[in-house]
Amino acid sequence: MKAIYAEAFAKGVKMTLDVLEVIAQDFGLTREGIIENLQGGTASHLHETAVADALDHGIFGVPSFVCKGEVFWGNDRLTLLRDHIIFNQDNQ
Repeated sequence: MKAIYAEAFAKGVKMTLDVLEVIAQDFGLTREGIIENLQGGTASHLHETAVADALDHGIFGVPSFVCKGEVFWGNDRLTLLRDHIIFNQDNQ
């Protein structure tokens, strides 16, 4: 996901199957495996679930993250999200 986010949000690259294939190769994945996952329904189900969850949290843009009920919206908030995760792990 970090590699995909870097391409999409930091570099502004449009995600296509060809781009995903290049990224996936670094992790030992194949184009056929990506297509199988996308067409097998797993990816669609996960996407639909993620969209429903996002709407439930009032999220309207990407990238957005929810941690312990708090929404972090925007790539520039990743540092705050990291700190929030670290702080909550130390205080559990």
